[in-house]
Amino acid sequence: MITINYFHLLGFIGLMAANLCSAMDGHEHTIHVVGEEILSTTNLNGTEQQFEVVRAIYEPLGYKVNTSVLPYKRALKMVENGSADMMVGMLKDRQLRVNYSDSLHVADKLIAILTLDKLKEWQDVYSLENKNITVQSGFSTYLNENFPQLKLNLMEVNSREQAFNKLKFGHTDYLIDSESSYVLAKKRNELATNFITKHIGYLEVYAAFTINDHGLKIKEEWDKSFLEFIYTNQARDIFEKWGMAREHRTTLEYFKKN
Repeated sequence: MITINYFHLLGFIGLMAANLCSAMDGHEHTIHVVGEEILSTTNLNGTEQQFEVVRAIYEPLGYKVNTSVLPYKRALKMVENGSADMMVGMLKDRQLRVNYSDSLHVADKLIAILTLDKLKEWQDVYSLENKNITVQSGFSTYLNENFPQLKLNLMEVNSREQAFNKLKFGHTDYLIDSESSYVLAKKRNELATNFITKHIGYLEVYAAFTINDHGLKIKEEWDKSFLEFIYTNQARDIFEKWGMAREHRTTLEYFKKN
């Protein structure tokens, strides 16, 4: 006959409960952050600017930050279904099942790119009305939502080389892109040279959080901390470390104007 000691049983139950609470507490203090691979912002090895900013926000609060770099759609799906807690480098899309940060975490200048012969036609952003405009894949929704006063004929391409070729050979009237992407393209591709750029607005890059209790908690802590952090020397140093001093200046300029 097996005899169960009542006090041993209570001790075993207490130990199991403590281990369960410890495991749950460990989960609550871990943040799984995903992003797509973008030069100088999210690298496959979990380094670079956006992930470093996330760590600078959360590690002083006692969180462990795990990172994954994935194809965009897979990373987004993980945040939507709760298998990841946060995604960086997001353009707002109201159709996605995520919670966005209250403020952007990077602002970049949005520019129209044109050939010299189009310069005489340019007056302001309304010069884009009813013109053929080439953009990178995924930009159309963002531009239509942010320029509702304009009728934009947008054509998406998968590479900037395609875009510059279309502009060079007169197959499109304008390109719209971020200033930092254009500057980088000029360094890598001679097709990107000899064009004119016009500032037409800002590209607003947000963090997105999964819709559950943990996601809501870390979103609240991000929103409390980020607007103070972005003005610190630590933030400036992180941006400069990864060659993004221009983006840091633009982000501060954006907050000053908005």
